[in-house]
Parts: sequence; structure tokens; C-alpha cells
Amino acid sequence: MRHDRPRPPHHRRLSPAPARRDERAHVPADCAQVRVLYGTPPPAHANRGRLPRRIGDAAPMLKLVRRTDSNHWHIRGTLRGVRVRESTGTDSRPHAEAVLARRQQEILDRATFGEARTATFAEAVNLYLDLGGDARYLMPLVDRWGTWRLAAITPLEIARAGREIYPGRKASTLDRQLYTPVISVLNDAAHAGLCAPPKIRRPKIETRRVEASDDATIDAILAATGKIEWKPGSKGEARMIAARARLRALVLMMTLTGCRVAEAIAVRARDVNLDATPPDVLFRDTKNGDARRAVMPPELAAAIRALPAIDTDEPLLGYASRYTAARAIRRAADAAGVPPVGPHRIGRHTFAARLLNNGATLKDTKEAGGWKTLSVVDRNYGHLERSRVETAVLAAADTRLTRPPTAPSAKVIDFKGKK
Repeated sequence: MRHDRPRPPHHRRLSPAPARRDERAHVPADCAQVRVLYGTPPPAHANRGRLPRRIGDAAPMLKLVRRTDSNHWHIRGTLRGVRVRESTGTDSRPHAEAVLARRQQEILDRATFGEARTATFAEAVNLYLDLGGDARYLMPLVDRWGTWRLAAITPLEIARAGREIYPGRKASTLDRQLYTPVISVLNDAAHAGLCAPPKIRRPKIETRRVEASDDATIDAILAATGKIEWKPGSKGEARMIAARARLRALVLMMTLTGCRVAEAIAVRARDVNLDATPPDVLFRDTKNGDARRAVMPPELAAAIRALPAIDTDEPLLGYASRYTAARAIRRAADAAGVPPVGPHRIGRHTFAARLLNNGATLKDTKEAGGWKTLSVVDRNYGHLERSRVETAVLAAADTRLTRPPTAPSAKVIDFKGKK
């Protein structure tokens, strides 16, 4: 018979005293489960039935089973009212037990702490997509953080992910492909009450004045496209003529529509409508993911009509990659005797500068060139519009000095608007 009375001082206990029943009464029924999940063995009394069962406790745990039609281990059972019937995705028993432990921990934590503290990044991404979010650039992030809790995605972790997923990329690339999607997902999750509003500082994007080519440089490059020679015997005469025509069409398409070099070489013959008024071209594969249709000036339409006939599904300009196209443009610049220029300079930058110098606004330029946001256009080309505005302000001030003097009006208007 066990006595809970204090023993005399001369009696020494050789082993620790067992826990008293009143000390065990407050231990939850899931204590053994939680301890197993965190890698510590359950107490000795957990399996001897000494824990008092409370009304409504869910004692059964999840278990691993094997189906006859699959080699993988599957999780079956109900825990805290959550019925689980899913595959572990592995035929290894140790790996399956690790998946089982993680799944049990998720269910127990969600039942204990609530959904707001246990929501994962994958769940937040699904919510973001259900609300109409853009799926671009999300796959690398889901692969890295899919099972992570939202609270674990800190600014330090985001910066670390940027160095590992996009090593050596510019700040503008990190802002577009990493910070923008992460902040969008976390904002929607915060509005749904799954996490706190994110406080993430975007990388500082260096503001630099872009350089555009003038029309004289473009004309010199176009004239040089008909003079480029290849090694003797490497191409036939007909193929050389076709290559010159494709290079001319490439330069005109980039500088007159504002497309990127990758968008230009992705154009198929079916994307060009020369019968429309005015003719137009459809750019399907754009950088921001939104297809856009651009009108073609007569000079560009004539250059496309001069191309050799091809099937509708073949690339219109015939370049294998943007690198071969950029190399051809550099060869034309060398032949023209102008400084080396890149495709973006003679294309997108020159297109935007030409529009703004001819009176178009930043919003007009954004719509014509297919930029995603107005802030990008303002950051890169806003100085061109501001210089034009300053010129207009000075011109208006000059008219004040040159106009003839006029007599002041005899009408007086008081502050109430009465004459």
C-alpha cells in the first residue's frame, strides 16, 4: 500500500518518487503525442492508462497503412476532428514516419493555436490565386516556402532567398520577381486574418538615365543591314538576301513598336495582320505576361512584306535566340560606323523617347509600349517629359513679356463672387 506521507529523514530513497496523481491530473491527453512529435520520449505513465480521460478527448492517433495498389505509405485516421486520407509520397518507412509526425504536428498546432498562427505559405498562395493574383514567379517561392508558416517568412529570409534563387541579379529583377509576389501574397493573407500585415522593405533600385538612339543612328543601321557580308560559301546568295531583309525588319519592329528583342523573335507569321487598317502585330510572349497588339507604320509593314514566305506557325524573323539577334544588330552597327548599341537602346528606349519628344504623355507611352505600371515609365523616361514641360513653361513666360500691354479690367469681383 502506497503512503503519501513524508518519510522520516533517516529513510533515503534510492530512486525518484513517482509523480503524484494530483500532479498528473492537469497533463493534457495529447501530451504523449506532442512529445513524440518534438522527438522526446513520452512519460512512463503515458502508456499505462494512468492519464484521466476527459469527456470528448480524441485519443486515436493517425497511422500509416499500405494499400494494395501502391507501394507508398498512406496516412489514415482522424485527429482532433480532422479526417486524414492522404499519401506520404514515399515507400520508405522512416521517411513516411517523418511525414506522419509533421502532419500530426500541423493538426495539433492548428487546433491549439488557431489557423492564424499555423497557416502555410502554400495556403496563402492558393488564397492569392483565388482572388485573381498573378501566378508568374510563384513556383520557385512555393518550392522553397510551401510548407513554411507565414510567420517564418521574415525580411531576412526573403533576402536570403533572393541571393539563392536569383544570384547576381539586379535590384529591379529582385523587386519584380521576388519582393512583389511575396508582398502580394502576404497582403492577401493579412486581409484574411492569416498573418500580421507584412513590413518588408523593397530593394533600392538605382535610378539611372537611359540613353536612346536618335533617328540618324537608326537610319545608318538600317542602311548597313544591306551591306553585311558573311564568310564566302557559308550561305547562298538567296539566304544572304533573306537574312538582310530579316535584320531590317527586326530593327524596324523594335524601334517603331517598342517591343523587346525576345518579343520580336517570338512573333509568328500568324501574328501579323497586314490586311488590317492600319496593319498590326500581336506580341504574345511579353515580359509582363500580358499579350499586346501594336500598330505597324507603313515602313515596317513594307519590310515585313519583303520577307520570304513561310508557314504561319514558323517564327517570322527566323532568329534562334535573342543573343543571335543582338549579335546581328551589333554587326550592323559596326558596319554603319556608329558606336555599339544594344537591342534595348535602339528599340524600347528610342521608341519611348520618340513618343515623348513628339508630345505624348507618360500615360500614352505606357499604353503604346505595354509597360506594366506608370511608375516604371516615369522612372526611366520621366526626365524627357519634364524637360518638355520646362520648355513649355519658359515659352509661356516669354509670351507674357512680348504681348502688348492691355488696360486693366474695370470689373471688380469681391470674395463672394458678386460684381
